[in-house]
Amino acid sequence: MKKVIIFLILLSIKLFGAINASTTRLYEKREIVGGRTQNLVIVTSKVNLTGLGGLTKLSYDFGRLAEGRFIDVKNNYHTESLRVKKMEINSSMGNVDEEKKEITGFGSGNLDLAVVTIVEVRADQSLSGLYRSPNLSLNITGHKNNYNEKVKIDIDLEINVLKSLKIKTIPMNFGVGIQGQKMSTVNSTHGILDVEGEKDKNIIVSYPKEVEIKNSSGEGVLKVLITTPGLEPVGGDDHRGRIGSNGRSEIIFRGDINDTKNAPSGKYSGDLTIKVRYD
Repeated sequence: MKKVIIFLILLSIKLFGAINASTTRLYEKREIVGGRTQNLVIVTSKVNLTGLGGLTKLSYDFGRLAEGRFIDVKNNYHTESLRVKKMEINSSMGNVDEEKKEITGFGSGNLDLAVVTIVEVRADQSLSGLYRSPNLSLNITGHKNNYNEKVKIDIDLEINVLKSLKIKTIPMNFGVGIQGQKMSTVNSTHGILDVEGEKDKNIIVSYPKEVEIKNSSGEGVLKVLITTPGLEPVGGDDHRGRIGSNGRSEIIFRGDINDTKNAPSGKYSGDLTIKVRYD
């Protein structure tokens, strides 16, 4: 009788899911004030990658990074004054090697990451309006099951450049007063702050509620109470105003002096420091 030898071969197969991303598009919009050189840092929301079981590393690159000039949306041209300077990955669940363009150190099959973009802004006074980034993308590759799996995430960045604020002032003048009587710019000349900037934008105007003016002789100080009837108090020294549809805002500063009974005669003057910024 012939002996029959039977070989039993067991095959062990591990199946892993495909690499998936929680989103295929990242969008961020920022507002900045133009007219000065600056680096704008834009951090996107997080992306969660799943299906990484069996992988020890991922490679990545940024598409179209070399074409980093932003596009003027209104006039449809590339500007040299807004340019992507650098892009990198930030992750709390993995180790990012910028030189090798690799991500390692994730062990749960999941990975979260955000994209950090540094935009170089030049001191170009003509920058104004909405600008959009070129077709940027984050491309991630993982070698799995004898082939490469790839994930592409598009990155769209928009920057709204506001006109830099321009300020003109007219000083308040109390005119001539009599010792012991109250004084007010209502009876003379209010101070005026003329603000030019981005139309229909809120601004914050900061100033002290009280300032001192001194006699030119060196003797005597008067306290001036400052108010701005056209602004909304928002706390502390801050008051909210709004630039009109013509790109201008005229703000009236009223001054009142309630106590002059002990003030020596003479000419009084002082400074009122006002700070203005976009809200």
